[in-house]
Amino acid sequence: MEFGIVPALFAITLLIALVFGLYQYRKVMRARREGRRSVQAEVRGEPPSRPDRGSR
Repeated sequence: MEFGIVPALFAITLLIALVFGLYQYRKVMRARREGRRSVQAEVRGEPPSRPDRGSR
């Protein structure tokens, strides 16, 4: 197996990006389910989002 450094770095970077994206997605979904707001939403003064009634 002859792989160069560039494909290896690309694969590692892609894997890290996918793991980080999944972590962020789960964090947002958990916060939405628990009714928490982000710091940015609080600073902007946005009203709390209503929970989705059809999601369950």
